[in-house]
Amino acid sequence: MDREAKVSHSHTRLCLAFHLAHARFRLQLDEELGTFHGIDLDDFVLLHTLADTEDDTAGIERVAAAVGASRSALLRRVRPLEKIGLVAYHTDVKDRRIVLRRPGLALVKAARDTVERVCARPSLTGELKKLDEMLRESAILDPSRLA
Repeated sequence: MDREAKVSHSHTRLCLAFHLAHARFRLQLDEELGTFHGIDLDDFVLLHTLADTEDDTAGIERVAAAVGASRSALLRRVRPLEKIGLVAYHTDVKDRRIVLRRPGLALVKAARDTVERVCARPSLTGELKKLDEMLRESAILDPSRLA
């Protein structure tokens, strides 16, 4: 196998390892968040993003970029949360905003503890360590940037 093929193969292995680690995290987080809080990881990320803003509100473009979703996908996610009173969606000719309501803020605060607990599990931290080693070996991560 020539050098170019080996590099390509190592990048494929890295991408697959990243996918597997993400899938394992997601499965455990979805299960725990669903059981204890009635939301999934995507809901948590959305609520957490809003909770991290200065006034618990943000424009739809900003939230979509922060959660890695298109505007339409974000709105499909927002509607059910709006129906159960966790967020409000305000449309204005000039500005479309998502607002975290009090029940949503209370939920995300409680859910943070669950996320912290799940992410601290030895099986998941071991997965992260393996992934970190692979990233460093492949030179995709510059260790000096991690400080």
